Amino acid sequence: MIIKNVTRGTTVKFTSEFYNANNEVITPASPKLRVYYRSNNEYITVESDMTAEGALWTGSWDSSNADVGMVQWNISSSGVSEDGAFRLIANHANFGTVNPI
Repeated sequence: MIIKNVTRGTTVKFTSEFYNANNEVITPASPKLRVYYRSNNEYITVESDMTAEGALWTGSWDSSNADVGMVQWNISSSGVSEDGAFRLIANHANFGTVNPI
């Protein structure tokens, strides 16, 4: 897992392609994007449907209301799942509450 820095206020775009056991691209049923983050010092999980764009599925998350720190995400459908994380960064000139990591 590669952890990247993302600046608060950015809309983060997620893309995923789903494969079966034979490494063939499949069309999953209703894939979901889940994002777990802190906002106003409370932990929140949001879930949204992903949208098909050819063989790729996309989803997005607006980081404007999140506190700085680690953000975890999950994309899943029909027993297939992918996890990851990134660091949300900002300074005192960036809108929102700045909390130390």
